Amino acid sequence: MPRLPIRARASTSWLTCLLSIALLKLFATSVAIAQTSDNRSYCKSDGRIALFLVDITTPYDQTDKDIIVKATDRILASLNGGEKIIIRTITDSRTHSEQLIERCIPYCAAEGFSRIFLCNDGAIRTDREGVYTDIVESLRQRLAKFEETRHSDIVRTVVLAAKEDAVEGRPLSLYIYSDLIENSDYLPGRKFFSTPVDRLISQLRKDKLIAPLKKANVQAAGVGRGGTKDRRPLGVAEQQKVTEFWTAYFKESGANSVDVGQNILGPSK
Repeated sequence: MPRLPIRARASTSWLTCLLSIALLKLFATSVAIAQTSDNRSYCKSDGRIALFLVDITTPYDQTDKDIIVKATDRILASLNGGEKIIIRTITDSRTHSEQLIERCIPYCAAEGFSRIFLCNDGAIRTDREGVYTDIVESLRQRLAKFEETRHSDIVRTVVLAAKEDAVEGRPLSLYIYSDLIENSDYLPGRKFFSTPVDRLISQLRKDKLIAPLKKANVQAAGVGRGGTKDRRPLGVAEQQKVTEFWTAYFKESGANSVDVGQNILGPSK
């Protein structure tokens, strides 16, 4: 069998290399198009879920809004890519809770040398900025439409969100911005403050209202001020009751870590 000249073999090898590069670039382009047209493609199958519940039953002043902005920044800073972030409201009834946004944080799954061909860093950066803008704008628009309500159905909304948005086997970070003063038709504010924490937890357990939050990391901010327009500081006993109840509740839910206070402390990973 005749053998190809060395120059011909080199030329064939070079053409094969060029063809491979062209195919890789074509694949990279198709991946970029798929990811930018469908944000869900950015979610890792085992990626963390960041669930942010915002109580809209409280007449927030500028102090609250500043804290919410900082909390949002810190939540976003904790997301490296591939996570899903969901924001939904706490209102007068769990049936009125609305999902404001659900987005996957853009990233490129390729590693090592393949990133050169499979990652369009500029497109991913643009997509990520777009997601952040969507998140901030959805919060801004909803908080601008505040409607004062008599009730604040926090417990049952937490249960609903955990059942609908958490996925078994995937890490969950739950963030809440609320004064955390439960005042619903199920548990009125007066009963919430007057009933010992252990009795409240026992009743919630009996009524199957302990949220499934096994191994979740929970951070709740906004605690320490009343839910009325004057946003008065809570008394020592009131604040202690709110903090003790929710710490006990989330531990009962199976959370891995719980922090209840005025601010979101920082990235929860």
